[in-house]
Amino acid sequence: MVARDPEDCSTEEAGGIQHVSPLTQTIFVKEGATAKLLCPQRTETISTTWTGPVSENPIADGRQISYFFKAGKFSVTGNFSSGESILLINTVTSDDQGDYTCDIVVDGMPLQHTVRLILEQPPTQMMISGLDNFGRKHGQEGQRIALTCTVESGQPEETMLWTRNGTVVKVGGPRILRFDWIATRSDNLLNYTCTANNSATNDPLMKTVQLDIAYTPVLSANGSKEIQHFEGQSLYVTCDQSSNPPSSEPKWWHVDVMSIKRLFSNSRILYINVITRRDTGIYICEAANTIGTGSTNISINVLYPPTVRIDYNNYTENENRRELLCVANGNPDKYTFSQWDQKSQFGEHIRFIDGYTNGSLVLPATPTKSYQDAGFYVCTVSNGVPDTHGQVNQSTDAFLSVQGKPVFIEGNKKIFYGIVNEPTYIRLEVYSVPKVTDIQLKDINGVIVNRQRDAVITDESALLRFKFHNTLVKVNGYQLKIHFSTFSQRDVGKYALDISNRYGKDTTNFTIQAASREEGMFTIFAVISSAAVVFIILLPAVLCSCIRNRCSGEVSGFRPRTIPTDGPSIYDEIPSDHIPDNFVPINTIESNDEVGIFTMPRIQVERQLETKSDVYISESEVYQVNDDHLEPWVKRQSVSDSLDSGSDVCALNTYYLHQNVKSQSESSSCNSGSDILKVNDDYLHPYVSLKPNWKEISKAEGLYMQHVK
Repeated sequence: MVARDPEDCSTEEAGGIQHVSPLTQTIFVKEGATAKLLCPQRTETISTTWTGPVSENPIADGRQISYFFKAGKFSVTGNFSSGESILLINTVTSDDQGDYTCDIVVDGMPLQHTVRLILEQPPTQMMISGLDNFGRKHGQEGQRIALTCTVESGQPEETMLWTRNGTVVKVGGPRILRFDWIATRSDNLLNYTCTANNSATNDPLMKTVQLDIAYTPVLSANGSKEIQHFEGQSLYVTCDQSSNPPSSEPKWWHVDVMSIKRLFSNSRILYINVITRRDTGIYICEAANTIGTGSTNISINVLYPPTVRIDYNNYTENENRRELLCVANGNPDKYTFSQWDQKSQFGEHIRFIDGYTNGSLVLPATPTKSYQDAGFYVCTVSNGVPDTHGQVNQSTDAFLSVQGKPVFIEGNKKIFYGIVNEPTYIRLEVYSVPKVTDIQLKDINGVIVNRQRDAVITDESALLRFKFHNTLVKVNGYQLKIHFSTFSQRDVGKYALDISNRYGKDTTNFTIQAASREEGMFTIFAVISSAAVVFIILLPAVLCSCIRNRCSGEVSGFRPRTIPTDGPSIYDEIPSDHIPDNFVPINTIESNDEVGIFTMPRIQVERQLETKSDVYISESEVYQVNDDHLEPWVKRQSVSDSLDSGSDVCALNTYYLHQNVKSQSESSSCNSGSDILKVNDDYLHPYVSLKPNWKEISKAEGLYMQHVK
């Protein structure tokens, strides 16, 4: 190893001639090795003279070694032709250390350079100050800590390093190296190593120290600062700690939404069996040691589905803006609102309506039919959080009442019939919120009948079928009953019925026609359509075929079927207080399991009073009409039925009504032993079949239907 002393290198100029000052180089050689001393500058002469520290006599002149020195110890080599000279010293020992000079001629001037030979030595006696008996360096978080490493310096001078876990953090030397910084908790238990090295060391000189840094407890809760949890579930959180020296057992504190702090748990475990929205807040885990108190915060965010309410005001038909607001309160507070669902007061679906994304619903304007907006409105909303039943959508409803003028139900009839000299009732259905306050029945001349004549109008609550937004639903309404105590010809004519409340009025027009005792049936029959006539003509054959099929069905194990007739205009209502004394309903055909007897139904009716368009069919009773008030061409009927319950035989003698049907005196019999019911094909007339209106059977005034065409 060669080292040049820079302070010995200089140049001088005199008279334009450059002169080189003497140079000094240092060479480090390991003991026992061969040293190569190169003269720093080439000579202009043919030889270079070497002189050493061991003697004043030259060691070599050119290539020639002086005989004063041990043979083989020294030798000279180099490119002599170019003036290069290298002195070789074999098997170097400590005695060979010293300054060697080479005398040369440069620019005609003699010049002497020095080459210093030093025997290499490694550094020794490394020490790190401030360690305890276990070789640890103590410090505290937040304070400055210093690591100082010293050595007995070697030859050549050593390079010193501080490394941390293999990473160099400080370089210096020789002899001493200091590294200082502000300690943190992360430095605890780290290893720092001091290393010294030069060319003489085969293995670097090193020493390691472990840091013991004291710090306040470091706490963490499940590795997270925020926990989101569904309401109703269990919550389990652990508080983990790192502390030097060890700390006390951690504790949990709860800071609620009112910033009130209270002790929640004396354990490192935070456990809530069933978490609720009230548990939302900040939870603090704390622990302390001799250095201080450490803590960590977590935010528990309890997610829960929204509670829903509807803010609204009932309104009248005169108001322009009608709005309902669906208010949701959940966590998170980002909501998705579904379509609004309008239902009747009996829960029947009417329509779906699109609302706004903020939960509001503005009802479209319906100036003439705003009453149709009344009903229950269902708001459905979700924030993506299921409830305890797993339902994501949450709903509530509110009943919206719309007040406006009354309206007549569209299904009300326009033609009514009354029997002269008999009491007569007219019934009309009305929807009104609020209730009707004034009713006026006017004749064609505008005269108020219910104030000038013997006509009384009453109203009573009724369950109606009414169209709301093209959907037929049930609503609570009223039935108006116009009672003529004694119907007369002067009551025949066209009428206008006005009803009103404080919001307005509605009017319906209808006609009352007369039907006398003798002509009542003829009047009713005159209004039937041609299609109904065809139906009546074909009905006897259908009934006969049904009777035969009924009997054969009993044999084959099938029950008889009832064939209802369709169409709301083929029945007339007969109030029960006008049913004659000779009106006697008899139960339908039914089987007596004990005797196997079938009883055929029969009835006698004296008159018909009033018609109504609604059709109600009872499957329990069928009636036959007495011929007293039938058409003139129908012969009087006499019916004799005999029933012998002991013989298990049902006998029915029938005399036919229609002029085209020949009378019959045979008796049809049913033998229960054979389960066959034999009835003559043509025993009924097509337009004398009646069924009771059992829709209002619970009322004192029952209604009965007569099948007429």
